[in-house]
Amino acid sequence: SEQSSAPAYKRTGLVPMSGIDYLRKRRTVINTNEGLRERELRKLANLSDSIASGFQARGIDDLNATLAAQTAVTVFKVALQRWIDQTDGDLSVTIAETIDALSAVITPR
Repeated sequence: SEQSSAPAYKRTGLVPMSGIDYLRKRRTVINTNEGLRERELRKLANLSDSIASGFQARGIDDLNATLAAQTAVTVFKVALQRWIDQTDGDLSVTIAETIDALSAVITPR
């Protein structure tokens, strides 16, 4: 089936099966509407809270759970925007590149 042959990031539901054109249009609509921008920020905050709760349920302390969750959401958001701006490429590769960029910034030399 089309669903089973789709890339993993599409099968997760994080990126609609309709693809990058949909995401580009969606971003344009959200960026032009303050209410939608606020809603998008609330959705990302809720996602971060859910991820943090999952970490806490696994015994991670509040500080580290919150830092990890907010970092994960930020990395995904930045990677998704970069991926949308590309003409081609794989989202998983863009996510890995974004993680590498973050690591370079926070790792002491």
